[in-house]
Amino acid sequence: MGDKNQLEWVRTNRHLANPPILEIGSRHYATKSAIGYRSLFDGLEYVGVDMSEGNNVDMVVDFTADFSVVREKLGREFGAIICCSVIEHVDNIFKFAQNLTRITKPGGTLFLSAPFTWRFHGYPNDFWRFTPAGLKYLFPDFDFAKELNSITSNAFGESAGFDEDPNQFVVYRGSITSEESKVRPPPSVSPIGPPPRMFTRAPYLLVPSMINLVGTKKPKTA
Repeated sequence: MGDKNQLEWVRTNRHLANPPILEIGSRHYATKSAIGYRSLFDGLEYVGVDMSEGNNVDMVVDFTADFSVVREKLGREFGAIICCSVIEHVDNIFKFAQNLTRITKPGGTLFLSAPFTWRFHGYPNDFWRFTPAGLKYLFPDFDFAKELNSITSNAFGESAGFDEDPNQFVVYRGSITSEESKVRPPPSVSPIGPPPRMFTRAPYLLVPSMINLVGTKKPKTA
């Protein structure tokens, strides 16, 4: 799953990935929207898994099952994991994160992308939104390289690095007094019309944004 901005993000950092490579949530639901991470790693062992069979799915695996079941299905650890636009759809994200961590080799790379703000999109359900701190809390066994952090919008080519300041996800509407906000209409944030009246006094808006983190699994300790 994912979009073209995430594809370009993985392409930029693909040199960090060592095989075998595992893509979680690999199913192509529609040809028009299909994202081909697999094509970035020609010649390398690559496995695509999803919750159901379909195009680009090599194996059906439920990452919220007991780890013994996940390990038996996959049969090995992986040197790189691609998990883009997946965990917002997972009900038991803690179990999912634990299993993903355990199936990654020490020193392995995690390409993790999740929405900070995004429209509802159920495949079949949509449960969560994340901050950078929230993602790192879910994956404490990974070191995430600050210089590789990026944030992307839903417009192709819009990408930027960021540090740990959550306000970098905010688009301020400028200096508007409380009296002006009562009469000045806000910018439209919906294709079907202006936002509800309750938004007219809001000092800022949150644009569609994905958090993209590259992590390295820490070595095992004695």
